[in-house]
Amino acid sequence: MESSTFPAYTEDEKFEIAKRYLVARQLKANGLKPEQPNSPMTVCARFIRDYTREAGVRNLEREIGSVFRSAAMKIAEGTAEQVRIDAADLQEILGARRFEGEVAMRTSVPGVATGPRLDPGRRRHFVYRGERASPAEVA
Repeated sequence: MESSTFPAYTEDEKFEIAKRYLVARQLKANGLKPEQPNSPMTVCARFIRDYTREAGVRNLEREIGSVFRSAAMKIAEGTAEQVRIDAADLQEILGARRFEGEVAMRTSVPGVATGPRLDPGRRRHFVYRGERASPAEVA
């Protein structure tokens, strides 16, 4: 059996990085106080799962910045002193979800194979590999 390594952060690791570093950095960059966007960490898991899928955290930080800019705009306009951010707001600010869950993808697409992988922390995850038939193979 062939072994492959995938150097990437897990969802839990991305959540911790966002909680410890990215949220504070984006609060400062957008001129917000920590209490002004109410409950930013409750929706952070949705950012990771539905709007970012890269190995690192660069796009995650961009998406957090987009939501905080929206909150800062509402505060600057005087329509609110504190902005509550929830899942419905994410769809309004960032648009439709960009990624489906892996389980939904696995069950809805023909030709997708499932395989286990171990991350550097020796935790097991499942990888989905898709194949398509070329026009020559179909005939």
